[in-house]
Amino acid sequence: MQMVGFPQPNWLNFRMGLMQNDDEHWMEFALKEADKALNCNEVPVGAVIVHANKIIGRGYNQRETLKDPTAHAEMLAITSAAIAREAWRLDDCTLYVTLEPCAMCAGAILNARLPRVVFGAYDREYGMCGSVENLLDQNLLNHKALVRGGIVQEKCQALLDAFFKKLREKQ
Repeated sequence: MQMVGFPQPNWLNFRMGLMQNDDEHWMEFALKEADKALNCNEVPVGAVIVHANKIIGRGYNQRETLKDPTAHAEMLAITSAAIAREAWRLDDCTLYVTLEPCAMCAGAILNARLPRVVFGAYDREYGMCGSVENLLDQNLLNHKALVRGGIVQEKCQALLDAFFKKLREKQ
């Protein structure tokens, strides 16, 4: 497991009611969302947003289903959480997602003021939370987010690998 991001005081996890060992627990819920995407023949990526030990937002990839290029799991989870909170600021929540966020999702994470992102599989081509670049740790905006990658990585990667293997076999 790799920790990527800016130095953050340990009190952040306590203030948000989260502990590092809870990350695996919440990632299992993100995997359940990824299974929903898989069942819809979508790239199996799932996300949940947690506040005070409760899931307040969920999402899974629905780009093909909704014919919407922005319908990534993270985007839908952020929208869901903002509706639940009746506020666009999610500054005391954590996003759990099965695949490292892309540039678009990283922008939404920053705009939602999410202070912490935990992801499973690394995306060596498009990942913007440490693989290609870390947009969540730039001095370009007035907000940064702490990133923890590689949580339940094997399960997350296996789901993606199985999907793309099946897709290649169909072609």
